[in-house]
Parts: sequence; structure tokens; C-alpha cells
Amino acid sequence: MVLTKEYSKLKGFRKEVRNTHTCPICQKRINIGIEEKLLQQLEKAQNYPYPHLHLHGEPLHAMLCYIDGDMRIRGISGIKSLEFLRDTNTLQQILRKWSNPY
Repeated sequence: MVLTKEYSKLKGFRKEVRNTHTCPICQKRINIGIEEKLLQQLEKAQNYPYPHLHLHGEPLHAMLCYIDGDMRIRGISGIKSLEFLRDTNTLQQILRKWSNPY
């Protein structure tokens, strides 16, 4: 990867949780990142533990993490059953999230 000026600006968008966990389904080590803007909203609302879903793998599955106010993962579970609403708005939101680096 070539680091550009734009890349250095992106580092402020994501904050990593203090620890990583192994996905209970595929055994892959996962580093969790949460968008800084969302973290600020959570801090104001004191809305913890915060559920965070990390999609990955083939076949596609997810790891559901519960993150506390200290940015530590307090619980995880694997999710094999995923369903996506097949409409234009949902597809646009998925693509927007996918194209956002964090």
C-alpha cells in the first residue's frame, strides 16, 4: 500500500477497540474499528454496551461484539444467519459503508 496525504487524513475516522478477538465461526483474528463520529454520539448518550457487527468471511458470516465505555469487548457471538432487505436504499447504504474506509 502506498501511503498518501489522503490516507493520513483517514486515520482520524476510525478508532480501534483495545483488544482483538477470534471469530467463533472461522477462528480469524479480528481487529475492530468504529467510526469516530459514532463514538462521539455514543459517549454523549452513554449508550453502552454498544453492539457492533463485523461482517467477513466466505461464506459470509458475522461476529457480534458488545463494546463498553472503555472500548473493550465484553462479549462476542458468531452469526451464520444473515438476511439483507433487497431494495435500492439498503443496497446504497451497504455500498456506502463498504466504500468508506471505516
